[in-house]
Amino acid sequence: HFQLQRAQDRCSEMGGFTRLLLRDDLQFDTYANEIPTVAASEGDRATCVLDFVSLPHFRELVVEDYIFIAEPDQILLRPLPNLATPTVPAAFHFRHMLASAQAKVVNMVVRGLGGKTEAIGPSPLIIHRDQLQQVVRPWSHFTRRILHNREAAAALALVEDMWGYAIATA
Repeated sequence: HFQLQRAQDRCSEMGGFTRLLLRDDLQFDTYANEIPTVAASEGDRATCVLDFVSLPHFRELVVEDYIFIAEPDQILLRPLPNLATPTVPAAFHFRHMLASAQAKVVNMVVRGLGGKTEAIGPSPLIIHRDQLQQVVRPWSHFTRRILHNREAAAALALVEDMWGYAIATA
């Protein structure tokens, strides 16, 4: 699909494409022959992205200024305009991530932050490469804090990394 989009609109803001493949054995799959791929150990999304941006050759691999992070089941029907700036990312608003409803849990992770987070997650996300490199460590840190807190992990099940991102960017 990416190659079709590029062929139809050479002036598109869409640049290169690199897939982050999460596998414990770090082996490439058959799609790696068709899609530029980096293998990362399976784990939470934040840690995998941290491993990716920490690669010594990350800046050679990702030459674009902006990075689009999406999941395999997030399908684009039209080209996505870049609404991000070097200091403000563009993220999807998740109505189910109510800061007021999770204030107690967020306070377990960062005292006093409960009720003050945005209802955003890291996917889909358009973010400047430099800004991603700045936010990915706190994102990974807060995601791990959530995962290691039994009560927080239970309350935020399946969206721990989204809340880790929301906390990191608050």
